[in-house]
Amino acid sequence: MTRCAAILLAALASSVLAASERIVPATLPSGEVQLPNGRKLTPTGRQTPVASYPFALAVAAGGNRLVVASTGARDQTLQLLDAKTGKLLDAAPVMRSWLGLALSPDGRRAYLAGAKEKKVHVFRIENDKLAPEAAIPVTTPEDGSKDALPAGLAVSPDGKQLWAARVLADDLVRIDLDTKKVDAVVAVGRHPCRPVFSADGRTLAVTNWGGASVTLVGARSATVLATIATEDHPSDAVFSRDGKSLFVAEANRNRVAAIDVAAGKVVRQIAVALGPDGPGTPSADALPDGSTPNAVALSPDGRTLFVANADDDAVAIVEVGKDLAEGRATGFIPSGWYPAALAVSADGRTLYVANAKGSGSRPNAKDGPVPTRATKGVAAGHIQRMPGSVSIVSVPSKKELAALTVRAYGNRKPAARGASPAKPSAVVPSKPGMASPIRHVVYVIRENRTYDQVLGGLLQGNGDPSIVLFGPDVTPNAHALASEFVLFDNFYADAEVSADGHNWSMAAYATDATEKVWPLVYAENGWSYIFEGDDDIIAPTAGYLWDAAARAGVSLRNYGEFLGVGAESEDEKYTGHFEGKGANLAPFTCPFFPGFDLEITDNARVDLWLKEFREFEQKGEMPRLQIVRLGNDHTAGTKKGELTPRAFVADNDLALGRLVEAISKSRFWKDTAVFVVEDDAQNGSDHVDSHRTVAFVLSPWTRRGGAVDSTMYSTTSMLRTMELILGLSPLSQHDAAATPMANAFSDTPDLTPFTHRPAQVPLYEMNGEGAPMQALMEGWDFTREDAAPDIALNEAVWKSVKGEEVPMPAPVNAAFVRVEVGSPGRR
Repeated sequence: MTRCAAILLAALASSVLAASERIVPATLPSGEVQLPNGRKLTPTGRQTPVASYPFALAVAAGGNRLVVASTGARDQTLQLLDAKTGKLLDAAPVMRSWLGLALSPDGRRAYLAGAKEKKVHVFRIENDKLAPEAAIPVTTPEDGSKDALPAGLAVSPDGKQLWAARVLADDLVRIDLDTKKVDAVVAVGRHPCRPVFSADGRTLAVTNWGGASVTLVGARSATVLATIATEDHPSDAVFSRDGKSLFVAEANRNRVAAIDVAAGKVVRQIAVALGPDGPGTPSADALPDGSTPNAVALSPDGRTLFVANADDDAVAIVEVGKDLAEGRATGFIPSGWYPAALAVSADGRTLYVANAKGSGSRPNAKDGPVPTRATKGVAAGHIQRMPGSVSIVSVPSKKELAALTVRAYGNRKPAARGASPAKPSAVVPSKPGMASPIRHVVYVIRENRTYDQVLGGLLQGNGDPSIVLFGPDVTPNAHALASEFVLFDNFYADAEVSADGHNWSMAAYATDATEKVWPLVYAENGWSYIFEGDDDIIAPTAGYLWDAAARAGVSLRNYGEFLGVGAESEDEKYTGHFEGKGANLAPFTCPFFPGFDLEITDNARVDLWLKEFREFEQKGEMPRLQIVRLGNDHTAGTKKGELTPRAFVADNDLALGRLVEAISKSRFWKDTAVFVVEDDAQNGSDHVDSHRTVAFVLSPWTRRGGAVDSTMYSTTSMLRTMELILGLSPLSQHDAAATPMANAFSDTPDLTPFTHRPAQVPLYEMNGEGAPMQALMEGWDFTREDAAPDIALNEAVWKSVKGEEVPMPAPVNAAFVRVEVGSPGRR
């Protein structure tokens, strides 16, 4: 070995965390689970795995049985559980269902919302079996083409009425359970979600999910009694036992509204976030949004309110008391991943929690391929079939709650190893408003690749060469950028799919509406793709990155983001269909740069971007923040008449190289940083975790010459870093708490420019006749990202590169454990 080679290897070794020190998603020796987002998970109580994304549960009369509705993208199932042991007694696949679940007062029937079929499924519960009965339509002869998609359901206490919230029709319908027909329609607020009855059955309250209000309806008269203003995105609600009060989970605002029903107004906002000074303190109410209180339940004595904080992975305990003005949070119970529904036993001793993303996970193929309707026999993907769970929790004493609260706070702390630079960074400020030598940020969003698929062969990183699909022959620029600048081998997407991915990438947050609607859309069960500026129900209250820039007076130019996804016309690819808060981006959007469209090459996009960039150079001034969408690494699989996956990825790689070269050889290079991220990893193969993805930070101020940063970062880390550099306030709790990428920067700039590498594969290489799995893709939609089943697409891409007979390895995901209350480390 030459002396130079020895020095290089020593430098590489010194820049990489030892494998034993590197924090990755896994079960830790303590029994805690390290999540890809940097948080930990320690679910309390007994955990029962259920089908993916359980968004509703209810306790049957008698208290011995639980009914759980899982309505994920690839798996919709109604399940019957033993309420004491959690044992699964029966399960009924219901492939057209979503969100709404209600039981008859006698516990003998379960009603489940029937998604785009515009009906309610009915199941008789008998001898611990679920027996289907005739479905009930939620439409009337007068509805015509009205979109009557049902969401939440409620059965009257006397068992005679079933009410359904028609989320797209902005109304409620009352169904007579004797005739099984709609006998009343009541117009309410925008996107009604969850109807709930008062104990006497006289009043119905429905949360208007897409607005900021609750509508009270007379159950007998079917007329609106009052509309009460709340804060943003009311999700779930529960009446007090006497019906005088109503508690409403305001999912976007870290709060629960306490409403005086007779007065028709909110009398107290109860903060339920995990404030730094403890539960119920003013600091909890001062936190940015992001706890996502999305479900509530009340104890039988009416004194304790349980609130599911989905993005805290915890249930808040609120002591209500007799005076609504006195309610406050007193502690937290750690839950599974993303608690989305709650119920309490009749004796008040047991809390039931439905965890949408579960408390257990495994590689996809552990139990062999799982054929689904969508993939027609192809092994099902983990992320769209992420196992959910139900936690059976003994309601804790005050002493037990204090210990659980400490644990809940500990779970929120980001991974520590490598999280802080050895000394304060001169480049990444410690708080917004401090000086940075970087003035300009270019933020590039790409689509759907894992780390191992692209960079797994780099010896200096934590990769698996056997999984590489697009190595240096296909992505010479990615490999050159990783080698000349900093390699990030421990970076994770916060999102599961593109629907929440573009929201995490642009808002450091995906609202509860995003998390609950995307499985419906991806299952083709109703609603359209609304996740990029199309509907305010998706938008966080604090808005998006461009809103933060506008608030701070930071100039902005947008190239293709939130634009023309699934465009129905040629013009719409460029002008978009911005609505509501998404419209705030329209004035800053380049009118000739297209949105997602695989028919347009990424190099054509860069040509268009270069046109304006050259004008900025001539003027000597350019926007401080640019957002550039280069999404063709998504690929169209092996579909006939489309480019091969290699050609799509090579086009994307060349486009990125050209963009970085243009900036690095411009007058702006000295004070610019280019941040590159994949919106999600699309559940591709990766030996660490299927959320691990490719990310770059490219600047004269980043470390050079083979540096490796193995700090655990995620999408929100990148957003936080850009915010600190540009002087922007955080958009949510998630970027506020994220680890900035300061370890990637140097205090001394290196102005050496980057020279792009030419493509090594034909950029117009087409899928040949009979390419692997081609027949399966005949009817797939590639006009928007993620319309095709993710695992099947990944498998087609794998076989296209590796060969028809080479099996694709299953994606790996963070391992989870069962834990009992009071024993976080016990399996």
